[in-house]
Amino acid sequence: MTATILIIIGTVLLVLGLRAFACWLIFRDRKVEQIEDLYKLFQFKIPIDIHTFTKLITLIGKCYHVIPGKLRPSDSFDGRLGKLDTWNLGCGAEELQRRLENEHLIQLRADIRIETIQQLFDYCAAVSGKDGKGSPNRGSGQTQCSFKPF
Repeated sequence: MTATILIIIGTVLLVLGLRAFACWLIFRDRKVEQIEDLYKLFQFKIPIDIHTFTKLITLIGKCYHVIPGKLRPSDSFDGRLGKLDTWNLGCGAEELQRRLENEHLIQLRADIRIETIQQLFDYCAAVSGKDGKGSPNRGSGQTQCSFKPF
């Protein structure tokens, strides 16, 4: 019985260690940017305030278990983040989608492919309205949704 428990604990620690190593390996060439500096790297089609930016970039970091300061606008959900998703047992993308829907009332449309973090920010801004306070752009072809500010 004790040996089984030790094997289970050892396996869990091994998986967590390998996941942390994979994260380090994938992002080892990146220095951690301050959120304000990271905010300046993005080119928003619809303006997003720093508070909303901080909440969303932190959410992405939590879902993929990455320090938010290591994320960049061009990071792909199929590229770097997709490689990490494998170590998360495939839960990074699902966790992000679930939390966007449940906590922020942003529903990702199945017919729109969001490939990068920049595209996710643009999509969230478009469906939540220019002021980020509620009504989406009527007649713009965007999903109609309620938005609870971040």
